[in-house]
Amino acid sequence: MAADVSVKKKATVSNPCCKVWKEKCGKLEEGRKCLRQAVKLLTEQADKFQAENVSLKKVCEEERAKLEAEKVGTEKDVTLRVTLENEISALKSEIFTLQQKGSADAGDKNGEVKMLQDQVFEGDKEIRRLKELLERQKRRADSEKKNAEAEKKSPNEAWKHVKAEEEAKEKEAAYIVSLENEISALKSEICTLQQKGSSVAEEKNGEVKLLQDQVYNGEKEISRFKELLEREKTRADSEKKIAELEKKSAAEAWKHVKAEKAKADEERKHASSEGKKAEEYRLQLETLKKEAELAKSKLASETLKFEEAKKKFEAEKLKVTKEKKHADSEIAKAEVQRKLAEANRKKLVEEKSHSENLSKQLEDARQRIEELQKAELYQLQLESLKKKLLNQNQSWLLRL
Repeated sequence: MAADVSVKKKATVSNPCCKVWKEKCGKLEEGRKCLRQAVKLLTEQADKFQAENVSLKKVCEEERAKLEAEKVGTEKDVTLRVTLENEISALKSEIFTLQQKGSADAGDKNGEVKMLQDQVFEGDKEIRRLKELLERQKRRADSEKKNAEAEKKSPNEAWKHVKAEEEAKEKEAAYIVSLENEISALKSEICTLQQKGSSVAEEKNGEVKLLQDQVYNGEKEISRFKELLEREKTRADSEKKIAELEKKSAAEAWKHVKAEKAKADEERKHASSEGKKAEEYRLQLETLKKEAELAKSKLASETLKFEEAKKKFEAEKLKVTKEKKHADSEIAKAEVQRKLAEANRKKLVEEKSHSENLSKQLEDARQRIEELQKAELYQLQLESLKKKLLNQNQSWLLRL
């Protein structure tokens, strides 16, 4: 019984210690979970910001590359157009020189040839004038377009601007192709004139016909340039109207841009505050990491202590188990001894009862013996009295 009490006391002493250790371990585990969650959230936000920055940088680089490519392409187109136009002018001047030379070689004998030459010259002047008008119209349309494009700010209008630029590039490419074709035609014409320059005197009529064809072609060119001029005027007017409409839409878009800018400023401020918060979170995370490291080291030391305490507890448990087994065996032995003592006690009680019965019987016998002795003594006394009375009677009788 005493061994059981000691085992229970030791168990009650060990259990609170284990409970405290378990509570500490649970708190540390909860802290580690919170730290993991905070690290996960901060990592996700950092990845999100990084992805947004990468996408924005990529978009900026693409837009920059597009602008550079458009700029380079525009410069190349302008250079090519100027070169082709200069080449056309040179070829036309060469044609004019050859025509003058052919006229000089012919001796200027035919007034019709001179008239046709004058018509060719006037046609060239008209062509140059129309070209200048066409260029002015183009420049005006381009300036209107650029002004309209400068006032465009929204992404939608920028996309339209890109489309218009592509169409303009296609038109410019078509115009360049036509100029190249014209150059080829003029070159072939120069070759023809050079071949025919030696036989101008013999082929005056052919030259007249050629000059007539040139006049006809010049008139066709003039009409073509007039049509182009009309188309350019119409295009410039439409561009102007479109520019006016786009100015209005650009004003509205500018308001929208201002609102978007204000919104972007707010978002930038929000992003800045979020960045500050992220920095604070990072500092807090560093602090929490340090605390976690300290807690981890403490947990490690506490774990070692817990392991040592656990080992001690296991040793104590084994010792208590052994003592309990010994106590159980002692209790079993004591139970056997108790049962033997109980049997002996019962036997002793029975013996005592038997001895008491014997004592009582002995006392009864002694009393009976005493009574018998008293009765025998009384009998003897009575006998002696009887004898004495008899003797007295006999003596009395004798006296009588």
